Amino acid sequence: MTNHKPKESQVYSLHMRGTNPDLDKVKLYTGRKRFDVDKVVSFDIEDEGYSALSYFMGSILSSVIWTFQNHLKQKKIDLDEIEGVIEADLQNPLRLVPVRGYDQPAQIQNIKVKIYYYADDDEEKLDRMARDCQVDNPIFQLVNQSSPIEIEPHFIL
Repeated sequence: MTNHKPKESQVYSLHMRGTNPDLDKVKLYTGRKRFDVDKVVSFDIEDEGYSALSYFMGSILSSVIWTFQNHLKQKKIDLDEIEGVIEADLQNPLRLVPVRGYDQPAQIQNIKVKIYYYADDDEEKLDRMARDCQVDNPIFQLVNQSSPIEIEPHFIL
């Protein structure tokens, strides 16, 4: 007897549309929402918009947190609190401005995600889970293939 799984259980097709009609902000449309991206990256600390790099880093961090949280829930381990911090280096940032004489491509490297959590189980086991469960995180997996991501869990009291 063959197991025929519905197509939807094997592949979930993603779609997003982007427009920049006023050449000011890229407006991105998902199936239900719209959000704006002001630029690729901003070096202005007073800039209140969101850059593509901000969304990119936020998607890595939030997917790591959600994956760990969902994994603990699946294992019926009580999680009391969780938060995270993501750090990375942008190599050759002036290439994005652009500044003459900076010809090397800008690259994101040295990505580190620190997870601070409290859950009811053994600390070493939970720390290992925080790293190992990311195999189920497609965002983590894709980025990790091109620039390794270090997961640094911290059990807090």
